[in-house]
Amino acid sequence: MFNKIPQVVEQANCFIDGYGYAGVARDITLPVIEQEVLESKGALSANYGTGVFKAMECSFKISQMGEQAFEAFGANTFSKFKIPLVFKASIHESGSGNEVPFVVELNGEFTSMTPPSIVAGAEFTSEIKINVHFIKITMDGKRLFLADVKNLILEFNGKDKMAQVKANLSL
Repeated sequence: MFNKIPQVVEQANCFIDGYGYAGVARDITLPVIEQEVLESKGALSANYGTGVFKAMECSFKISQMGEQAFEAFGANTFSKFKIPLVFKASIHESGSGNEVPFVVELNGEFTSMTPPSIVAGAEFTSEIKINVHFIKITMDGKRLFLADVKNLILEFNGKDKMAQVKANLSL
């Protein structure tokens, strides 16, 4: 039996439409993958999964007011073409010395962009929030999760959980 060893984010970067924010990407909050549940009432109540997943939201902060962020917000709001966001991190596996890549690719609707507070001597940080319509999470080259709302794809470790649903609907 082997004990799992903690993984640590050594460094992370955010790319908006291919433009990197190395050193200025802060506090990347990835979407919560959450299923709707239905409560069964009775003497012994229980919650059961419905197979329906809640809408996902992502947020991140950057210590810069770059034009790419404004361009992406405008394009994702007023165009059918969605500008991609990519978050990359280098994960250190304590005890093994391994450094593995962690990549999150996503797009969707930008819902808010909070301009920074102007305080002398303080970091100039703005926050961006996105309703996620597409997300792919890979670690060390292995796809862990993929959700594509438009194409009705929901994969966990490469297995599409919507394949039978699509077959049932003749899609």
